[in-house]
Amino acid sequence: MRDVLAIGMLAVLVGFALMVPRGGVSGSVSARNVMLGNQRVSTRGYEGTPSCRSRVVQVVIGLVLVAAGIALIASSG
Repeated sequence: MRDVLAIGMLAVLVGFALMVPRGGVSGSVSARNVMLGNQRVSTRGYEGTPSCRSRVVQVVIGLVLVAAGIALIASSG
């Protein structure tokens, strides 16, 4: 039963990660200004945006993973 619970929790986590909007992610993907020596350089971050269709597919897959994860967690208890 612990394995089913762990798989369910992992599915929920991956599902939520797929549904996070692109701009909501911080870190190396963010555009920022940095100093290199005495020059100010602007980093690019993401260059392109995904098409509307691919974003919808990504969100649907995320929803399916979250629902499956919740079902697995509920069945393990």
